[in-house]
Amino acid sequence: MPAWTGPLDVSDVVDRPIVGRDDVTRLLVRAVALEASEVIFQTGRPVLAQIHGRLLALTRQWLQPATISRISVDLTGTDSMMSKLYSGRDADRAVPIEDRSAVDATGEPLRHRFRVNLTPNHYEGDIGVQLVCRHIPFMPPTIAEIGIEPGIV
Repeated sequence: MPAWTGPLDVSDVVDRPIVGRDDVTRLLVRAVALEASEVIFQTGRPVLAQIHGRLLALTRQWLQPATISRISVDLTGTDSMMSKLYSGRDADRAVPIEDRSAVDATGEPLRHRFRVNLTPNHYEGDIGVQLVCRHIPFMPPTIAEIGIEPGIV
């Protein structure tokens, strides 16, 4: 497969394959630290993160169909997820990710929440999958942070 020609997050690009849930958790925790609004796993692409409007690759490895299938099942906890996607239906899930590198006020590992959308797509004459993981911050942004004019609210 051709190499990704877009920008990389060169401070922590992952060169090894994504094997399981721990690798996905590590990537999502890294994306939260980078203030990514979305992390995109797609067949035939590296793992991408949208950070302040820019799309950056978090891995050099392109995701193969078997890898994206494993990630889909691991994140959703649904063994039949691929059958659903192969039948042309999409899926939405709320997925908590535990960040063992940080703790909350009670000393428990920090938990990040993501809204995960899984959509089938075409990939080299076959069916591929796109997973978009949108980070849901614990505290919603304030009106001032969003930039809404005071008279509108």
